[in-house]
Order: sequence, then C-alpha cells, then structure tokens
Amino acid sequence: MRASTRKRLRELASRVDFSSERYYHIELGPAGKGQAGGAQPEAAETFNLLTYQTELNRLRIEFFRLQRNVENLRLPAIEAVGLDEYAAELSALKRELHSVAKGLSELATIEPLKSALEGLLDVADSCDRVVALAEDESAKVPESVLTGVRSIRDQLLSRLARFGIERMEPGERFDPAQHLALSTVTDPEKPNGTIAQIVLAGYKQHGKVLRPAQVVVVKNP
Repeated sequence: MRASTRKRLRELASRVDFSSERYYHIELGPAGKGQAGGAQPEAAETFNLLTYQTELNRLRIEFFRLQRNVENLRLPAIEAVGLDEYAAELSALKRELHSVAKGLSELATIEPLKSALEGLLDVADSCDRVVALAEDESAKVPESVLTGVRSIRDQLLSRLARFGIERMEPGERFDPAQHLALSTVTDPEKPNGTIAQIVLAGYKQHGKVLRPAQVVVVKNP
C-alpha cells in the first residue's frame, strides 16, 4: 500500500464514529469542523468501510472482465458483414470501460466514489445503445454477440445495484421530479403528458434521483 494511501486511511479512521454497531459515520468535510450545537455537518454521509472496500475491489475485478468480454465481441464477422456503426459503438464502449477501469484502479479514498459511480452510467448508456442497434431488424448482428452485450450490461447494472444505484422505471406519465423532457411530439392516440420515447435511462441511488430519465413527451394541439 502506498504511503499516501495509508496516510489517507489514517485520516479517515480518525473521523470514524464507532458508536454505531454496523455503520461508521465519516465526516467528508475538514476534520473537527462540525456544526454548532452538536448538529451533524451537511457533508456527512454514512458508510460501511468494510463493505466499501470489498465492493470496490469486486467492481475493479468485474470491469477487467468486462473489458475482456468486449474485446471478444469485436469479432471479425461484425466488420465482415459491413456493420461499421455497430463496430464503432463496441469500440466506443471498449474505450469507456478502459477509462473507468483506470479510474477505479487509482481510487483510494471515499470522496471520489460517487463521481466514479456516476461515470459508470456512461458505460451503461453505451451498452444500451449497442443493444438497441443490435435489436434493430436492419442490423444483422449475430445472436451470440447480442447475448454477450446484454450480459455485459446486466453485470454492470448488478454491480451498480450493490452501491444502491438502480435503473428507474420511467412509467407512462411525465413526472418532472424524475424525467427531463427533451422535446415533444404529437400522437392523437395518446393523452398529453404521456412519455412517447425514452432517450436516456434514469437512475436512482438509495431512492433519490441520481440522474433523471431523458424523454420525449406527447403534446397534442
């Protein structure tokens, strides 16, 4: 373990509240700068240090596996049948996985964890795009390749769930608390305010909106 890492862990340990039997209270702000009257600082959050370390290591290992799986999906048959767009999406997914895996390998403290996990949503988005493209009837993607990409996406969502991050179910009606309307369309067969299309999936973390779903909403004259 690097000296800087050991130093940071000692700093974290000095701010642990061991009064909780299971969870440890860690102040993410400067040490010793609590609020008056014994109130908890706004930046304080609750973590289980053992769970954090264990799941972070699992996430690192899983992403190395995902990288290898994506490499295997870049089969010569994909380019041989002229699916240049599909091959480009897989290539972009590989680059994003490499970037995330590199960031995870350097992650040594708790503070950047939320930002790192939010970055993983970009990888999930790429998986969604690849799957959507493969499911298009005009794309003659081998079933084995489509199955592989779906498996990668499922593994990623499973790992995110361990950190309390889950994909939102957008529902049929527009909800400004959970959705971001990018545009509107007319559809006489649907009432106003109905979600016509999901452009980008939304996510929650521990019940709170982490990223709203980007949608297209029906608006009839």
